[in-house]
Amino acid sequence: LDRASAYREDGTVLVPQRLAGQSAQVLAAKAVASNDPVAIEAAGRLLIDRQPVNASAPATLGLAHALVGDVAGADAAFTVSGQLGWRAPLTQQYWMGRALASGDYRVAAQRQDAILRQTRAPRC
Repeated sequence: LDRASAYREDGTVLVPQRLAGQSAQVLAAKAVASNDPVAIEAAGRLLIDRQPVNASAPATLGLAHALVGDVAGADAAFTVSGQLGWRAPLTQQYWMGRALASGDYRVAAQRQDAILRQTRAPRC
């Protein structure tokens, strides 16, 4: 229902809020683009509420923790995201950065490989 509904200019959809999971994803993406930890945390919590098994939900919350320097909170959120599936690009980027910081280039390369596999190649 959420995906088939009409979108408004602010990215929300015209369905009951409890069913509006996709619009929460749109709002989370906008918050991430803003790089504002407060907005990202609010969007992450909304996304967790609307899509609790979406790996992007705790990843969004993890980014908010990382931006304010809360390494323990970021680690916890990105660990949950990883347990839900490794398709969340924020999760891959976070663990790649942590691996690079610790000198674990093998894991960093694995995370980079996962990011590249998820990114569509440009068409010629």
